[in-house]
Amino acid sequence: MRTFIVFALGLICLAATTVFARADDAKLPSMFPFVIPWDDATPGTAVDVSYLNAKPAGVNGFIVVKDGRFVEAKTGKRIRFMATNFTFASDFPSHEDADKVAAHLAKLGINLVRIHHHDIDHSPLWDKSTGGHTKFDPVAVDKLDYLLAQFKKNGIYVDLNLHVSRKFTAADGFPASVNDITDVEFDKRIDNLDRRMIDLQKQFAKDYLTRVNPYTGLSYVNDPAVAIIEINNENTLAGWPTESPNQFFDKLPEPFRGEVVRLWNDYLLRKYRTTAVLRKAWVKAPAAAATGPVDLLGSNLKWRVEDRVGDVKLTTVGPGTTSTMPAVDIVNPGPTEQAWWKQLHVTGLNLNEGGVYMLSLRAKSDREQVVQAYTSLDQDDWHHLGLDASLKVGPDWHTFRYVFQAVRTMPGHARLSFILGTSAGELSLADVKLSRTTSDDVLDKGQSLEAHNLDFPMLTTNEQRSDWRKFLVDTELAYVNEMRAYLRNDLKVHGNIVDTQMSYGDPAGFLREADSDFIDNHAYWQHPHFPGRPWDPVNWLVPNSPMTDDLVKGNGGNFAHLACERMAGKPYTVSEYNHPAPSDYQAEMYPEVASYAAAQDWDAIFQFDYGNYGTGRTLDRIQGFFTMQGNPAKEAFVPAAALIFRQGLIAPLSSKATLHVPASFPYGIDMTTELWRKASDGKLPDLTANRIATVVDRTVTAPKLVRSTGPASATSVKAVSSPAGSQYLAVGSAASAAAGFFGGEQVDLGTAKLTFPEFGNNFAALTLTTLDAKPLGQSSHLLLTITGKAENLGMVWNADRTSVGRNWGRGPVQAEGIPATVTLANASVKHVWALDPTGARVKEVPVTVSGGKASFTIGPDYRTVWYEIGE
Repeated sequence: MRTFIVFALGLICLAATTVFARADDAKLPSMFPFVIPWDDATPGTAVDVSYLNAKPAGVNGFIVVKDGRFVEAKTGKRIRFMATNFTFASDFPSHEDADKVAAHLAKLGINLVRIHHHDIDHSPLWDKSTGGHTKFDPVAVDKLDYLLAQFKKNGIYVDLNLHVSRKFTAADGFPASVNDITDVEFDKRIDNLDRRMIDLQKQFAKDYLTRVNPYTGLSYVNDPAVAIIEINNENTLAGWPTESPNQFFDKLPEPFRGEVVRLWNDYLLRKYRTTAVLRKAWVKAPAAAATGPVDLLGSNLKWRVEDRVGDVKLTTVGPGTTSTMPAVDIVNPGPTEQAWWKQLHVTGLNLNEGGVYMLSLRAKSDREQVVQAYTSLDQDDWHHLGLDASLKVGPDWHTFRYVFQAVRTMPGHARLSFILGTSAGELSLADVKLSRTTSDDVLDKGQSLEAHNLDFPMLTTNEQRSDWRKFLVDTELAYVNEMRAYLRNDLKVHGNIVDTQMSYGDPAGFLREADSDFIDNHAYWQHPHFPGRPWDPVNWLVPNSPMTDDLVKGNGGNFAHLACERMAGKPYTVSEYNHPAPSDYQAEMYPEVASYAAAQDWDAIFQFDYGNYGTGRTLDRIQGFFTMQGNPAKEAFVPAAALIFRQGLIAPLSSKATLHVPASFPYGIDMTTELWRKASDGKLPDLTANRIATVVDRTVTAPKLVRSTGPASATSVKAVSSPAGSQYLAVGSAASAAAGFFGGEQVDLGTAKLTFPEFGNNFAALTLTTLDAKPLGQSSHLLLTITGKAENLGMVWNADRTSVGRNWGRGPVQAEGIPATVTLANASVKHVWALDPTGARVKEVPVTVSGGKASFTIGPDYRTVWYEIGE
């Protein structure tokens, strides 16, 4: 997760403003306080699943990989992880708070914590006297060591991250221009290439991992409680397949830009030896000559503004010609969080596959700025078609010309676009022309391999693009191999090593992570977006719709890319997952991801992130977008999620669908999900009927989908549309999970049926788990977790219910009680108890037993989200 969330983790209610409409607390009769104490470790309750954790962590040896799974080295027993992230100050608590929070996490069933954002510039970790990031503060190190010792004591393993949010500075031995690397956070990408940055990463790893923790007597390289070592967080040198060099590399300050140029020339010299050979390779005729008119633009076409903010003003100031667009002035009051939220387009163009084209234009601006120009599809999935150029525009008119070769085209569905959301200002465009041409020479005058002065390519031809992509992928691979070897061979790390998340650089991740011990990924459903400046605490939006809607439409929600990017034969983890608050539908998160991951046979799920905790803090409310602590729509589901996933109460699906991709795939331009669609008649595979994986197979030359059908499975996972709306239903032999619009309907979960009246927005999420691991129809001890919305008191929504701005409200947090009649095909059930936020029984719910079935009615009057069911 990007470190700007440090702001989000501290979002606390402030005074309401007049632009928001307050919901009257008195009008929410179904809501009640439900605050789970951060330090509760009350033993023996139905929600105490600490018995799942073998104590201390590592008692059964190191966690190793066998047959594509994590296992305990001494026992050979498989282990799955229900995990969370600790970030920023949460990594450095007092000893007293560390004792309490570790015991609380164990009670919830968490057995792995990812130590994250510990290395940010303002972290307590750094000795501030140096001004850099090469020396640790002993007080902070002591706090971290003690916390990790307490985790170990409570059966909780750790995932140690090496580079998350540390930014290199002049005090670390770099030129002052290192501060001008701003296009990517925390010196990512370039840190895969710059030699001093790599050496400092090694030094950090040595200092961090080889220290002996005085509270365990072990270094972190030798401690079996260290299950995972991550080299990088969300980092890739290779970038996205169709990305132009000037989207990042051309903007690097010297000497960093020059270093990339030097390595690029080294690569070309090794491959081609001479300029003549290179020129011949790069200038190849397309498979078919371009057809149609020479000039693709003209006054008969119109400019179209895409503006998600609504403040861009476009004025036509000059006529076009038969070959050029009308001249325009664009006034943009401000940048946007995502630059593409403001764009200027010409759509409906026809680019021929392999055709060579030239874009020429004149441009000026009232201030220095960089404007991206590109070609792409004018429909979903909007992939780029060959042109990616950066126009460095200033107060004087300047003429630009770019030659490119069109790739992955679709007749009549190309567009020419200019991205406007990078910076504020007035931009003028004139004589904009797009025409067919030839690629007689792809090198600028005076450039040659012999002179070692070839600049970044404009990706004029497919061959040029291929070389640039291979240079980046191979350079990234060399870096990762070097770091893995250093950790394993020099430092003697025992933990399982991964570089970074598979989706970063997809499809290059399949090559980069091939020798990692496992595969990791991240996913967020409807991450908040910021129309103005990044992480603005006032100006942000969430779409506020459930993932069940997307699943029913066949788009796959978060599960599409997560499933398709799993590498066959390796353990698979998701080290960041969330459905951020304040969504009305955030309660769907754990029931869906725990059951889906269990059915897919994944190996670890990490919620991001646990949040603030500690003595003296006000912790009775939802803290922000991502925090689990204090949020009953999330934290309340953790014990059930741990049972479902760690105990396998929902068994893996028996049928498999595996996509075999050629060895050339990591160097290509197709994302993994695109290849799946190509192999599945343009659609994603059935994500709920099969276990999904992808494998690089040197025996195939094109993507090949291989299916295998196993015996009938006790697990059923499906997304359905009902009269009430979208629903996700997962049923296993010993647990069920569901989320969706249930109001006014009966939901069939096999041996359990729930009948709902209409309520609130009719959306709820639930899990029903056995506490004795017996089948649902035979169990004499079960836990029902069920809720809908979760909100702070006085939380103030805007009129569209897409933001609360700063107005997050106050505690105590309110949970929605869901009315339903529950019928179980289990006559042994005689008692049902409503539980308080510690899991203690507070009120008995009447049970009726008839015809071999037990039934009871729940609702907001019981003021709980937890119901214990027993004999």
